[in-house]
Order: sequence, then C-alpha cells, then structure tokens
Amino acid sequence: MRNRSLTIIFLIMSYVIISDKISNFARLIESEFLQFVICSIGYVFWVGIGTFLYSRVKTMMGKEC
Repeated sequence: MRNRSLTIIFLIMSYVIISDKISNFARLIESEFLQFVICSIGYVFWVGIGTFLYSRVKTMMGKEC
C-alpha cells in the first residue's frame, strides 16, 4: 500500500512540474490560439502517460500480491 501511495504522489508532483513547464513554454509564443493548442496537446499527452504508468504500476502491484 505504501508503494502505491508513493507512486500516486510522484505522478501528481510530476504532473504539476510538467504543467508548469508547458505553461512557461506556451507563454513564449505570441499567438493565444497557439498557446491554447500547445497547452491542450501537452496536457492530453501527459494525462496519457500518467494513465499508462498508473496502469503499469497497478498490474505490477497485482502480480506481487
């Protein structure tokens, strides 16, 4: 159970850090539409990675029990 909590905390912290990086990168661009597109793509990409990692960890935890 402890490993699962640590994994969830790690994913949340990673999401916050990467969201900040995406926002900083998008602010460098003049066009508001391109900022929106970059933020949207970045968030969707990161949610996909997070879901994939969570499912991998969940299956690995299931095998250990």
